[in-house]
Amino acid sequence: VTTYNTSIPVAQRYEQARVQVSLVWNSRDERSKNSEKLSLLQEFLWTNGGPRSNLHVIHSIWANFQTSTSNIIFGHKWRHIGGEADLWERFGGVDICLDPYSFGQANTLSFNSLLHKLIKYVPRGSTVVDLYSGAGVIGLAIAASRKCRSVRCVEINKMSKLSFEKSASRLPPNLGCTITWHNTDASAVCN
Repeated sequence: VTTYNTSIPVAQRYEQARVQVSLVWNSRDERSKNSEKLSLLQEFLWTNGGPRSNLHVIHSIWANFQTSTSNIIFGHKWRHIGGEADLWERFGGVDICLDPYSFGQANTLSFNSLLHKLIKYVPRGSTVVDLYSGAGVIGLAIAASRKCRSVRCVEINKMSKLSFEKSASRLPPNLGCTITWHNTDASAVCN
């Protein structure tokens, strides 16, 4: 995890690493019956891992409110509780904003290595469709390589669009590539 400045060398970034904590809370919102427990948990985490603690390991804390009894982990309602709102990481030479509702790779060093190798296989002038794109990490990295005519990122999670837009805003302005993000089921695009 890094902050807004992703130009810090990788070794230093990981020495200074912080985590983004997502608390999934089984209620409609922060005003529900057991909301004081959420406040106490957030306060405990921030006191013991926030910037004023002896061991500053927490970048930010978010609450997700989920009332479903299905196996879907996240509900549709999020609340930023503390820390920086945006978490930035660098993949494939591109700054990527990862909100808690956007999918992020756990092993960032391996993913970055694989991404650099993947980019080499994309022919110049290609039209690329990044299915299940989340915040568009792969598509944006390919677009930034200046090889593509167009990149279309497809993601069913509509909340990922904000992360995509923040990330795309950091790309160089004259890539010569049309980059779009579409909120739809990737399986529908494949049929």
